[in-house]
Amino acid sequence: MRRPLGFFACLCVAFCFLLSTPEYTGIDHACPPLDQVKHHTRNEVSYPSLAYETARDTVSLLVNHLTERYGADQWLAKILAVLADDHEHGSMILAIMAVESTFRPTAVGPGGRGLGQINPVHLAQDEIRDARRAGRPTLVDYCGIETEQDLYCPERNFCATGTLYGSFLKRRGTAEQALFDYVGSRGRAGEVYARKVMRAHAEIAELMR
Repeated sequence: MRRPLGFFACLCVAFCFLLSTPEYTGIDHACPPLDQVKHHTRNEVSYPSLAYETARDTVSLLVNHLTERYGADQWLAKILAVLADDHEHGSMILAIMAVESTFRPTAVGPGGRGLGQINPVHLAQDEIRDARRAGRPTLVDYCGIETEQDLYCPERNFCATGTLYGSFLKRRGTAEQALFDYVGSRGRAGEVYARKVMRAHAEIAELMR
């Protein structure tokens, strides 16, 4: 009787492990969380417990919205919802990602990478040096992003999107002007982009009230 019981026990352990492992979706679920790098949120709190935070009404509403409205991966939606709920510009970051990539973490555009379509030019040494001299935040200092590959990590891309938008907002004063800088256009294309983001933002902000 020992062998069958031992075999059955092994099967139970393996089955439990499979149930507790996130379904593979092409997303690197093991990428470092934001509490391992410097970041700015309301009250400067650490990256919260996902299991605890997803029980909150706001986070649950956001997860449902991102998965149903944009087809986002559920695990990714949970991560982003937790981060957004704890960030000063959380609703705008999600709105930017909705327009830029429709929440596809591996998205590659003409000049952008990842969820917020961050341009790798922000990682250039000259850009980092000039930003530091001007007192502007850099992605390496604030988000721990050092290589282009880091931009495909959802948590770090969230941090990068918020860092850039926050910097533009501080410099320009209004959300619309900050979005012009974010997309790199102040003409017709910039206006169309800003309207799209603001529409997405209105929906998301309503859920976060």
